[in-house]
Amino acid sequence: MSLQSDTAATAVPTAAVVLEASSPGTLSRRATTLLRDGPPNSMRRDGAHIRANAYDPVKNPNGIVMFGTAVNTLMSQEILQKLKASLQCGPEDLFYGPATGRPRIQQAVSKLVNRYFHPCIPVEPAHIMLLNGAGSAITSFAWAFCDEGEALLVPGPDYGGFALDVALHSRVKVVSVPVPTVELQSISQIRHFESTLQTAIRQGVRVKGMLLSNPRNPLGWQDVLCALLQFAGRYGLHVLMDEVYALSSHEPPCDTVNSPTFVSVLAIPDLAQYINPALVHVAYGMSKDFGMNGVRIGYLISPFNAEFRNVIQEIGLTSIVSSVAESAITTMLEDETWVDNYVRENRRRLGEAAQYTYTRLRDAGITCFPAKYGCYFWIDLSMYLRPPSNSAAEEASAKQLPATEQELYDRLLAAGIFLLRGANFYAAEPGWFRLTFSTQREVLAIGLDRLAAAVKQLREADNGHTGV
Repeated sequence: MSLQSDTAATAVPTAAVVLEASSPGTLSRRATTLLRDGPPNSMRRDGAHIRANAYDPVKNPNGIVMFGTAVNTLMSQEILQKLKASLQCGPEDLFYGPATGRPRIQQAVSKLVNRYFHPCIPVEPAHIMLLNGAGSAITSFAWAFCDEGEALLVPGPDYGGFALDVALHSRVKVVSVPVPTVELQSISQIRHFESTLQTAIRQGVRVKGMLLSNPRNPLGWQDVLCALLQFAGRYGLHVLMDEVYALSSHEPPCDTVNSPTFVSVLAIPDLAQYINPALVHVAYGMSKDFGMNGVRIGYLISPFNAEFRNVIQEIGLTSIVSSVAESAITTMLEDETWVDNYVRENRRRLGEAAQYTYTRLRDAGITCFPAKYGCYFWIDLSMYLRPPSNSAAEEASAKQLPATEQELYDRLLAAGIFLLRGANFYAAEPGWFRLTFSTQREVLAIGLDRLAAAVKQLREADNGHTGV
């Protein structure tokens, strides 16, 4: 796809848009602000822009390898085959159904959760609310518990899309909690939540809840999770646990040390000793564990708060799932033998891809936070940022290194690699990037070749300052 043909194709419509935009008062203030300032997080916008030049072995061999987007393509053929076999629509699929899911899919999802999440109290079908993606679950959570201008705490690093999910429609703020890397697996990080909350209170910002990913990458231990729940319970904060990677463990896990096992918040014994269970909710969906980002099916699971479930049922029509998609996914999940085989094979392929990537990164001298779950690693490229200089000689020696994380991102993009910056994920320290490894091996290898070459070039430009 050439830039010239794109420009030519859109020249006439662009002129019409400019003419319309010049008319006063056509957009709301919030829409005007969005166009002027952009979304709260540029992560999705950057990915959409770069995707037009994505690598393809035949059509675009010089294109950019998409390491930024958390998409699992390792089981795509198996998923497509099962979806086609499961697409068995009936007359009822042509008409309105319950806004938050028919009883069949609620039953199928509750069985899946009870089999794999091991909740202490079985999840009932009535506890499941169907929405068009986990992002909509997060949006609905924010709408239900926060008024405009109120806030939710999010630790860093964590899912960068939280800000977009809660801000665009609900006008809710994200208050990031910067957690240093050395404390990501320690309960000492609670002090950062305490200080961030107190700062928000002094600034007049009312914090109503927390958004947490579980399993998290880098992962935290169960005692960290319990400590976070205890903190939330102390202040009466609602907690939404995003557990979309619950089934995506690596089997076997790659060469990692002290990598904890995922424990769903629903499986924590004596949850009430840490927090009122009515404050705890779970988001899940088909995008990550089942590699179906485009199908847009997510679930809110709230076993202990009927009032919240009633609210979601009332607003569910704004995020309703296509009845055709709902029917196909229901049939898929009801085939428990297929689901078990799929999960087992997906875990094996994730483990294989993770080990390959970890080995390649290690051989290239790149430090990463290898994890036991999910489809990406956090890699540390901070050593290739320009260090503070104590002399003119040092400054001259290091001048070819990028000065900021954004500049380093641009260098990598120029080398044909799209990684997402730690700044997109509320990271406390610059230089961390997210690298997705759940792609086809030939694409993964080419991307890692490019990354190794880019890092080698940076290392040579540094003239030994990195110490590598």
